[in-house]
Formats: sequence, structure tokens, C-alpha cells
Amino acid sequence: TKKSVIMNGHGWGGLPEHMIAEELKNGELVALNIEGFRPRHTEVFAIRRRDQTMGRVKGEIWRALQAMAGQG
Repeated sequence: TKKSVIMNGHGWGGLPEHMIAEELKNGELVALNIEGFRPRHTEVFAIRRRDQTMGRVKGEIWRALQAMAGQG
């Protein structure tokens, strides 16, 4: 919804780059560099008990997140 609002010229806002990569590439959207507004960076952690291995589902989700971040 937020992307639609922005794409229709009704405002600006932060969106994950992977969701707008094509629009940035073809010029439909432009990245704003506004003094005083630093880009947001989010850290995601996988937490588990030391005496248990990471389960299959959590492992798949973690690998997918790493791949999206370019670390997999």
C-alpha cells in the first residue's frame, strides 16, 4: 500500500530497496538524500539455545534472509 501511495505521487517514504529496485533502475522512483535523514539499516539475528541446533524451518528462513541481504 505504501509503495502504491508513493508510486501515485502522493508522498515519499522509506521502502526496502529490493521492493523498488526495478523502479529505481528505470527512473520511476529516485532515491532521496536529505541532510539530517540517514538511511535506516536493520539488523536481524537468529537466536537459539546453545544446546539445540537450528531447526530446518528456521535454517531455511535464515538462509533466505542472508541471500536477500547479499550475504548468502
